[in-house]
Amino acid sequence: MKLKGVILDLFNTEILKKYCLKNNQTLYIRQELLMTVNIKKYDSEIMVKTERRKRTVEDRDVWHHVFDLPTEKIIQKIINRRVIDTLDYAISSGKESGVYRATSKSGYYAVKIYRITDSSFRNLPYYIFAEERFLQVKKKWHQLVFAWALREYKNLTIMHESSVPVPRPVMVLKNILIEEFLGEDGVAYPILQKYNGIIDVKLWNDIINSVKTIYYKANMVHGDLSEYNIIIGKNNMHYIIDVSQAVKKEHPAAKELLLRDLKTIGKFFIKKGVKVNIEETVKIFEKDGVNP
Repeated sequence: MKLKGVILDLFNTEILKKYCLKNNQTLYIRQELLMTVNIKKYDSEIMVKTERRKRTVEDRDVWHHVFDLPTEKIIQKIINRRVIDTLDYAISSGKESGVYRATSKSGYYAVKIYRITDSSFRNLPYYIFAEERFLQVKKKWHQLVFAWALREYKNLTIMHESSVPVPRPVMVLKNILIEEFLGEDGVAYPILQKYNGIIDVKLWNDIINSVKTIYYKANMVHGDLSEYNIIIGKNNMHYIIDVSQAVKKEHPAAKELLLRDLKTIGKFFIKKGVKVNIEETVKIFEKDGVNP
């Protein structure tokens, strides 16, 4: 069976070229340099276009912890469906997942890969298991990871349709979520924690307005909002990411989580010298029973 993409270790370049010439396909190669090699057949010649990016310690750690055999097979299915053509490099690494830039014929995507073999899912927030859809899967490891990825896809869909500035969800397949790439000219925008631009009251108000939209229009609470899951783009536009743990505002823990979100992001702005009043902000939500 011919495959459109293969993930493997590069041992012999000549053997690899012959293999690719015979099958006319794109290969994703793991070695000391993270490479994307596109090989096509033109009059018995092989044209190799290589995009090199020196791998950091974080890249190596992400690769070995994320790309287990089941995940590689799922990536293969996504490539075969022509959703993406290449998986380029790591954008970020978290406790539960790694995020990569991917290239397709229509542009770039962000590919979030949840680790199937990682133990971090054993420490999911207690309030998650109060939801009915998690009661049946919490004892089955891979099903829990798949449900978590699907949960983020659904939460992103609800927020995107409610005009919350989040990346547009594209598809989810088991432990892999594909979403809109947030960046410019192929370079990902920074998270708020690493942002070197203007951090002021306007940005604070913009973020709080998004929290309001999540709460009043999407009827949800983010549940883990901080400077690490807010991305800042062009013209100080912000985007909220990592919404897998978000809950409906009717959830018993929703009010507690909302208060924590407001206080966490408020403390970050205060550290940056921005004068914000967290208590006044909390009062915005008091009419719905949220108490400081």
